[in-house]
Amino acid sequence: INWSDQFSGTDKNLLSIVFTNLNTGYATGGETNNGQGRIIKTTNGGNNWFTQLSGSSMDFTSLYFHNPDSGYAVTTSNLYKTINGGTTWVKISTWASTVGQYVHADQHNVQWWDGGSKLMFACDGGIHYSVDNGTTIRDRNKGLRLKQFYSVAIHPTQTNYFLAGAQDNGVHRLNHPGLD
Repeated sequence: INWSDQFSGTDKNLLSIVFTNLNTGYATGGETNNGQGRIIKTTNGGNNWFTQLSGSSMDFTSLYFHNPDSGYAVTTSNLYKTINGGTTWVKISTWASTVGQYVHADQHNVQWWDGGSKLMFACDGGIHYSVDNGTTIRDRNKGLRLKQFYSVAIHPTQTNYFLAGAQDNGVHRLNHPGLD
């Protein structure tokens, strides 16, 4: 194997790369000069790359393609899907809105198997799973205690009264013994 430098067209480290065949490949990263998440694509084995922006203001962290046309991209906050080789990307999840399917923020990876119908997303909120190409996404965290507290305040006079700040999950008030 011979390796040679290739100019990718982005000034940020690329975090994920996948080839669907010898010629077609995708890579993810972002642009440090404006914060725009970026997906780039090659159709000639990596000799030339062109940009496919999704409209995300977050950096892309991972992607997976089942074939040259159908794939998923993960940002730090949302999931995107394409069915036309990356010409258009549709947001299929959200974590801070009542619109769309909930998947927790700080997403890190997506895996796709079983002929492309099953998806599993890894994030700070655990595992989220789809059996229908991302049409419906459900969490798989039943029984798991997934919360990162970064601060706590204890009431100076009231017994069993605490306030706790949770990463990406707001402030929680605990006012009785034990954990719920």
